[in-house]
Amino acid sequence: MSVFGILKPAKNLTDVEEIFIIVAQSRGHEAYVFTAKDVCFETEKVLGKTILNGKVLEKEFNFPNVIQNRLAVKAEDKEIYLKLAERIPFTSNRIGTKKNVDLKLQKIEDINEFLISVEDCKEFEDLLDAIQKYKKVILKPLSSNQGKGIFSVEFLDKKYIVKQLDRKNELNKNELRSFFDKEIKNKGYSLSRYFNSSTNNALNTVFRMQISRGAGGKWK
Repeated sequence: MSVFGILKPAKNLTDVEEIFIIVAQSRGHEAYVFTAKDVCFETEKVLGKTILNGKVLEKEFNFPNVIQNRLAVKAEDKEIYLKLAERIPFTSNRIGTKKNVDLKLQKIEDINEFLISVEDCKEFEDLLDAIQKYKKVILKPLSSNQGKGIFSVEFLDKKYIVKQLDRKNELNKNELRSFFDKEIKNKGYSLSRYFNSSTNNALNTVFRMQISRGAGGKWK
């Protein structure tokens, strides 16, 4: 019998995780969901949530053989994640920030034409130059934050339009500088050209490109 742990920032069970647990149990294994705060290294026990007789319950488990980890990590949990990773295989491993990934992709000639230029946004002038070049840009944290902290900035009718989710502000240049100093400066942001992508019903869409190596080590 193997023990599978699903490590998450919050100990709630989604439909997918419930199915994972039920399938594991049907094959004679144990599976549970847990957070970093549920781990006790002294006893090598974990307080996890699982499903028994169709109901969710919380109980103490042995350390898992494999950890299916969600990539979002709270700063206060980082030490526990690293300590667990030294002892137990993780199914997902980071390969770097958005900038690191972009630099790796740039080295693959076959996909260069599909890449969107991503630049560091360290100074206010970086933002102004990008807006002048592209008219509208997107600002994202260099490290993934589950979609949080993303802004779009557009120059329109002599005003800078700053949007975040459903919030919209019209700023002059001085107000834009104040926004930059408060929200962007020294917080590890990147910027790139904004591309509008929506369905016929005006719903936002996201495109992801998946690449893998095939025969002869060629990218596909």
